Amino acid sequence: MIRPMTLACLVLLAIFGFGLFKIQHEVQIMEAELTRLHGNILNDQEAIHALNADWSYLNRPRQLQKLNTKFLGFTPFSAERITTIKELPRRHDPASSKQTTGENKSLEQGLTSPSSHDVRQALLTGDASEKDASPASLAINTGGAP
Repeated sequence: MIRPMTLACLVLLAIFGFGLFKIQHEVQIMEAELTRLHGNILNDQEAIHALNADWSYLNRPRQLQKLNTKFLGFTPFSAERITTIKELPRRHDPASSKQTTGENKSLEQGLTSPSSHDVRQALLTGDASEKDASPASLAINTGGAP
């Protein structure tokens, strides 16, 4: 007959053997996955290298100039277009022009929006134009949503 201690050792040995087999199988699966991932990384690195070479080829100045002329119609600057700042025409500055006080007041009145009373009155009488009764001005002036 088998002693109980021998039976316990055989069961324990079988459990450890099965556990070792299972762990070894999982490690083999992980190694295969790691090999596959390394292959994918190498393929991606090769693709990046090829794309960098294409980018360098397409960014050559002559290639860009050819595409620029073909699609945008830009031409290189000629020496005749280069000038100095003194030769540029002066820009008319409306702030420096002299206006009378009456002109300034009429300009300010034309730029201000009508009062809320005027808008409400125009809406009530039906005399509202699209300019005076925009949804934004109605919301602000009447306190409602647009």
